[in-house]
Amino acid sequence: MSQQWSGWPSKQDYLKAKQRYSTLAPMLYQSRLVGFTVELPGVVGGGSTAKIRYKVYITLANCPTSPPEAWITHPKDDAIKHRNVWHIGRGSPQAKLPLPFMCLGSFASNWSRNALGRATTFLSFLDQVYNVLNNENPKSPARS
Repeated sequence: MSQQWSGWPSKQDYLKAKQRYSTLAPMLYQSRLVGFTVELPGVVGGGSTAKIRYKVYITLANCPTSPPEAWITHPKDDAIKHRNVWHIGRGSPQAKLPLPFMCLGSFASNWSRNALGRATTFLSFLDQVYNVLNNENPKSPARS
C-alpha cells in the first residue's frame, strides 16, 4: 500500500485521520486510491437521538478541487431516518452510486470556494461527516 500511495489525501493526512477514526480503511482500484470506508456512530434521526453505527463510503473522484463525497452503505436506505441523508438517486447531481448520499450542508460549497482555507483537509471532511451524523438538521430537505 505505501508504495502505491499518491495524490490526495497525503499518507500523512490519512494516518492522522486514522488515529481519530480507527475503522478508516483505504479502498484501492487497480492499485489506485479511490476512496475510503469508515464506521461512525450517529443518531438514528427522524427526531430520535438513539445511537446507531453508520458505514460510510467516501469517494475521492474530484479531490482536492472538490470535496470528497460520503455515501451510506449501512443501514439500508429504507431503514435510514436521518434528515441529512438523501434517498438513493437523490442529493448528488451525478447520483453516481446506488446508495444514500450525505448532505453536508455548506461544507461542500465552502470547500469549492476554498473558503475553509487550510481547514480543507481530509480530517476536516471526516469531522464534518461525524458531526452531521451526530447532529441531525431538522431543516435539511434530504429526508423530507
